[in-house]
Amino acid sequence: MLSNYYHLRPLRKLRTFARRIGLLAVLHRAGFPIQAGYEKSFHFALKNASKSGDVIWDIGANAGLYTREFLEWSAPTGSVVAFEPFPPTFETLKKTFGEGQDRHRLNLQCVALSDRRGKARFEVERTRDGELISTTAHLVDDPSVGNHCREVDVDTVDDVRRARGLPIPNVVKIDVEGFEEEVLKGGVATFSDLSCRHVLVEVHFSRIEQRGLGDAAARIVKMLKQWGYTIGWVDASHLHAGR
Repeated sequence: MLSNYYHLRPLRKLRTFARRIGLLAVLHRAGFPIQAGYEKSFHFALKNASKSGDVIWDIGANAGLYTREFLEWSAPTGSVVAFEPFPPTFETLKKTFGEGQDRHRLNLQCVALSDRRGKARFEVERTRDGELISTTAHLVDDPSVGNHCREVDVDTVDDVRRARGLPIPNVVKIDVEGFEEEVLKGGVATFSDLSCRHVLVEVHFSRIEQRGLGDAAARIVKMLKQWGYTIGWVDASHLHAGR
């Protein structure tokens, strides 16, 4: 099936070309539910991968849309670890879930995950009224670039898990705006552990291309296969590694 090869260079280049000439936008205006369709498919893939009692990691939690779902799907005995590095959004997470009945099953971590430890610049958007938001926020490679950046803590999956006593996840969602490869590289011990059954990744091809890392998706697939996962694409943007 064509969907098994979205990470390969020819299909990646075709996808990029279609986006550049505006074909995807034309299809959307013509009534094809491109955006809504793939988000819905990803939602179902996450739901089907999760079960009661699971430990679920939400890497790139943002305002907690999936965090809430993970708490429901893992109930009553499972737990959720949500990672959100942007302090204002992290405070929103704490307010949203701090008084809920499931707060004892939720662990919130204000840190960006990558393949190194230290500090990094995190670029966010600014609304018309001047408010900083993190809907498509991301780390930046060049600390001199970015109009609206905040310094955030950065750590690796393996180091955070060991240092903070976090449980190995059974299910992982990764949505980090083009830094998917770094997250996986920093979590070799965690993601290769057999307790980790499912890793679902939103692959941001356009951001990866902007960073000059065009073959990152192929390297991600190779890494996950080396760790014993079977690879499938939920759609053209979402990768599901399972065992």
